[in-house]
Amino acid sequence: MASARAFGAAAGLEVEPVDGHAVLEAGGYPDTVRYNTTAAAPDRTVIVGGAVNFDETTAALLLDHLPTTVRIPADSKPAAALRPLLELLGEEFAHAEPGVANVRDQLTKVLFVQALRAMIASDNRPSGWLGALADPSIGPALELLHREPGRHWTVAELAEKASMSRSTFALRFKTLIGMSPLDYLAHWRIQAAGRALRSTDRTVYSVAQCHTAPPHRPGQGFGYGSESAFSNAFKRVTGQSPAKYRQLVH
Repeated sequence: MASARAFGAAAGLEVEPVDGHAVLEAGGYPDTVRYNTTAAAPDRTVIVGGAVNFDETTAALLLDHLPTTVRIPADSKPAAALRPLLELLGEEFAHAEPGVANVRDQLTKVLFVQALRAMIASDNRPSGWLGALADPSIGPALELLHREPGRHWTVAELAEKASMSRSTFALRFKTLIGMSPLDYLAHWRIQAAGRALRSTDRTVYSVAQCHTAPPHRPGQGFGYGSESAFSNAFKRVTGQSPAKYRQLVH
């Protein structure tokens, strides 16, 4: 569930759902929560819940395009990948072995990634860049932008990588993602630069400057010719200057 979005919980399909958040809070989440169990059927219905935290610079890019729910049929390929992970989680909750908290955290992250994969491959594919990753033409172009956001890409270059004409590529990109390729690149650069500002003590100039190597590597910049150009772009996307943003997140 995204943020505080409401959801219902019930011990069976014939039972009237109740407020899921209230059930978790009353049951002692994040420890194992047992709700409406009986001695005859202590585990008739099992609900596995977890949380994945996102920083404010990337949450909207992902969460704005996720469906409220996704159904993964038990006999599907994604379910085959999820089943052993759920079994491992069950074992971790049943036995308090050393390192259990770390194992639970890592399994939760893997479960989330597998659920995203299931959504991308389903008929209920999410919108935006997440759903576009599965597109045979736009997906590879997106991966290039994500891998090298500091490079001075042109629409013609990206179209060539996608084996499409420039106009056809630009139209399909905007149809799937809701913005032009270069507008998307500008936003992605700022999101990535925001993470660098938040997680390191690098100067604003160091984050802004242009390098040819991929900027996700330590010390690399994000393709701006000057600190002022970067600051203007950063404020246009986030509403704050890089310096102000860094102060707020620390």
